[in-house]
Amino acid sequence: MPEASDGQEALGRVPSLEPDIAVMDISMPTLNGLNAARQMNRSSPKTKTILASAVLEAYPSSSENSKHALMSRERPVLALVAEGKSSKDGAPLLGISVKTAESPGTRLMHKLDIHETARLVLYAIRHGIVQA
Repeated sequence: MPEASDGQEALGRVPSLEPDIAVMDISMPTLNGLNAARQMNRSSPKTKTILASAVLEAYPSSSENSKHALMSRERPVLALVAEGKSSKDGAPLLGISVKTAESPGTRLMHKLDIHETARLVLYAIRHGIVQA
């Protein structure tokens, strides 16, 4: 399975590989996974994208504090918020409706007891969900 070290490299490989599925890491350097997925969806609509964090969330670490263990839909939504994306802009990247994107965002704000966007961004950086 071919890998790319960053989002830009992943985009460059799509035309020659013509993949059916691309697993993207939302925190890739140079061009993050969300932006790379957006561009990939435009340039190669047949290639479906999955955020790697969604795959990893299916196997949560047993050492995670349950308060901070985010559900599978909460991590990508938190990444969108941290990158300044609205639910309307981010939902298509995650393959979900705007309403579906808003619900995890509200839940995670209550769960984390964080009610300011700047503090959510800081949380996402500290927990490796996005890179500064």
